[in-house]
Amino acid sequence: MNKTMEDQNNKMNKTKFVKWSTEAVIQIGLIALIAISSYLIFKPFIVPVAWGIIIAISLFPMAKKMNIYLGNRKSLTATILTLLILTLVIVPSIVFTGSIIDSIKNLSHSIENGELNLELPENGEELSVTKQWIIEQWYDLSQNMEETLIKITPQLKRIGQFLLSSITGLIGTVFMFIIAIIIAGVFLSNAEDGHNVALKLFKKFTANRAAELLNLSVLTIRSVMQGVIGVAVIQAILVGIGFFFAGVPGAAVLTLIVMIMAIAQLPMVIIIIPFIFYVYTTASSGVAIAFTIWSILAALSDNVLKPMLLGRGMDIPVVVILIGAIGGMIAAGMIGLFVGPVVLALGYQLFQAWMNEDSLKTAEEMDNSLNP
Repeated sequence: MNKTMEDQNNKMNKTKFVKWSTEAVIQIGLIALIAISSYLIFKPFIVPVAWGIIIAISLFPMAKKMNIYLGNRKSLTATILTLLILTLVIVPSIVFTGSIIDSIKNLSHSIENGELNLELPENGEELSVTKQWIIEQWYDLSQNMEETLIKITPQLKRIGQFLLSSITGLIGTVFMFIIAIIIAGVFLSNAEDGHNVALKLFKKFTANRAAELLNLSVLTIRSVMQGVIGVAVIQAILVGIGFFFAGVPGAAVLTLIVMIMAIAQLPMVIIIIPFIFYVYTTASSGVAIAFTIWSILAALSDNVLKPMLLGRGMDIPVVVILIGAIGGMIAAGMIGLFVGPVVLALGYQLFQAWMNEDSLKTAEEMDNSLNP
């Protein structure tokens, strides 16, 4: 009798176990399905939202001061800041894109009308033997342009496809920037709610140190935005001004390249030095000397700007910024160039804080502006 009851209990337990296991598997499967579906839907917006959060955190001290002057009207403050940043992004983008398109149009027009001047320079015969192929191609193109263009049509198609994809990518990047700035404006108008949500999220992972880690995250984001992204943009503007006034061809594209190199912490003199020599051969001595001095000062300005803007005690290795810039650009295109260094620097700082708990002992001494 006892054995029969024990067998029935075991059977019931097994049935219940199978039922619970089945329900658990179904529930986990549904949660996984919802999570994966949500990720796939939200995936295109991850980078713009991340960039929007970074911009909002960086602009919050300015928004806080503006809000006082505007009579504590958060929505108006956020709207004014958003429109201002949009103007600063859209206007240069239109000028830059227009400059590239005009250059391509002029080149195409010159080729179609046979106005492209490809005469060999007077000293062309003095070039080394290794450049003989270039001389031959130059003569072929200048003497019989139509036949030569037919020869190099495949190469021209590849170049055209590259230029088209580059312009398309640039337009896409500007569009992503616009979305990110609008998202930043939304976050700025709801800064207090955003801060509370972030604090709750940190408490889910580190209940006892949530406030300190959140403050460290905000401080890191602002430091990298000012000391890396901000410095790179300032340097690129300074160098670009020199390129435009010296009449360097493709000044807009070169300015973009300089900014990319500055964000990636690479020496921009690699780009500047060849064009210093170019200006000496094409412009007057006064212009060349002024361009040289201006360019050198612009290239070295990071030595003054970084200590001022990088932040209080932020010790982020250059290799972290470099990997973040390159990795971000590979993963998310041009906008990843800006998001990558900030995200990787944040991860590095949080990892250091986790490895060394004493690193947060002065969290209460951080700038009061970090908290909304």
